[in-house]
Amino acid sequence: MKIGVYVGIFNPPHKDHINLVKTLIKEKYLDKVEIVATQGYGNKINITSLEQRIAMLELLQTKNIIINKEFNKLTYTYEIMRAFKKKYIYDQIYLIIGADNIIDFSKWHNFPELLTYPILVINRNKIDINSYINNISFKHNIKIVSYKGKDISSTQIREMFKNNQLTNINDFLDKLVVKYILENKLYAS
Repeated sequence: MKIGVYVGIFNPPHKDHINLVKTLIKEKYLDKVEIVATQGYGNKINITSLEQRIAMLELLQTKNIIINKEFNKLTYTYEIMRAFKKKYIYDQIYLIIGADNIIDFSKWHNFPELLTYPILVINRNKIDINSYINNISFKHNIKIVSYKGKDISSTQIREMFKNNQLTNINDFLDKLVVKYILENKLYAS
């Protein structure tokens, strides 16, 4: 099987996160995707608890979209990929990253090890991906995937809740996630 690993903060998980994963499966890039919500990275502040973010993601889980609760506390992506490699010994593990991540990808911890996995780079935000991957060795392991998403921002969604501007919130979030956020009073000022 081809199994994708989608690592992120998902604060909150929005429709574009899930639509991307559904597209990767529908277009046969992958057979299954495991989503790993992480503790957070460097400069990220005001992050909702990991447990709450996992709970929101679980509302969106399907047969082929699995919310992973085993590897969330691993610090670095290479550690997460190692754990998946052990979990799925006979399968091909793919790392899914957005084009915005390719800019500083060579600065990621244990970057050379990450290049041993096939990487699906999601073309978004009008970033010239080729100018970055041309400088990366093992670029044959990187596949650019065109994706016509909505370019939804979790930051903007949090601001909408903070300012109680929820008129169009269902355009960005699944209704079950909206209900969870409201019931748990997340992102309110």
